[in-house]
Amino acid sequence: MPPRRAKRAKLESVVGTTPSTRDVVSLPNRTSNAVELPVELFLEILSYFPHAPVGLPRYGIDIRSAPPVFCFERTDLLRALSQTCRRWRLILLPLLWECLEVYPVRSREPVWNLWLARSLERKSKGLVRSPQHAAYVQCVRVRLSTAKVLPAFVSCLRALPNLHTLSIIFDHIEMTSSLKSAFEGRTFPSVRTAVVPNDAHSVLRSCPEVRRVICNLGDGSTLVSAMAKECREVEVIEGFQPDEKMMKRIVKAAPNLRGARFSRSITPAALLLLSSLKDLVNIELHTDVLSEAAIGNNARLADCIKIAKEMLRKREGTKSLIVSHFAYKHTWLHGWSKNIELD
Repeated sequence: MPPRRAKRAKLESVVGTTPSTRDVVSLPNRTSNAVELPVELFLEILSYFPHAPVGLPRYGIDIRSAPPVFCFERTDLLRALSQTCRRWRLILLPLLWECLEVYPVRSREPVWNLWLARSLERKSKGLVRSPQHAAYVQCVRVRLSTAKVLPAFVSCLRALPNLHTLSIIFDHIEMTSSLKSAFEGRTFPSVRTAVVPNDAHSVLRSCPEVRRVICNLGDGSTLVSAMAKECREVEVIEGFQPDEKMMKRIVKAAPNLRGARFSRSITPAALLLLSSLKDLVNIELHTDVLSEAAIGNNARLADCIKIAKEMLRKREGTKSLIVSHFAYKHTWLHGWSKNIELD
């Protein structure tokens, strides 16, 4: 019996060892009929492995924990299937690189800071060197653990021509000055959705054409200042926690506002200030009421619902008023939401 390495050498002489050789060699067809599935049916199957929520980690997990397992299932599946055959690679590679995600796989990992930094730096430099893959990326969701990766990360963002969603989270306020230095003078006009903490206002300033702003940590006060100076086209805000003073600033900073979703209960007086926004048609109110059936027992919430109804009745087009309650339980959000009839 010949040695194994001789058999391997013979195989390499037939198939080739370089990518260019592999592309021209016709390998025996011993694959499953699954590769012949229509693209539409194949994509329908993949739809059962959904994307992670846009607002992670604010809308879905505690900032101190890792995302739930289902957030990684789609990426793991696409990575495995894209390496199955050439046909599936052509179909799935754009889907695999549609969203660049760098989050800790497990919470409370002793070396997760180091892992995150290395992973983000490696992927950032790789995308800069590969314009083909960079063109696929439309969404970036990362957790920044150290300022050392910011130069590579910003260079990566500049290399993504089709980027429309940028989601960033970090745990310590020391990142604020580093973000300012890294993003100052940079602009990303393709970004339409920005998911950032209150202390990442310098990132928001670099997205002048943003339409949707989600505050995933903090009250959002400094983000309002960034919107007022650099982002005048904002149409939707989420996760903000405004008092009356801050609500006045929001009205001036976002005159084109069409939707507002608040992460804390607000006063009727603060909500009334939104009546001057003629394009506002979607409102979601947060409440501390634990049960949907007890909405009528909260006087302040009842007043807010009344004001919102009167406000929306004067608007044209499709309108919605939602009341919701969400709270953390074992690092995962739970609660309820209810559509309120406007008539």
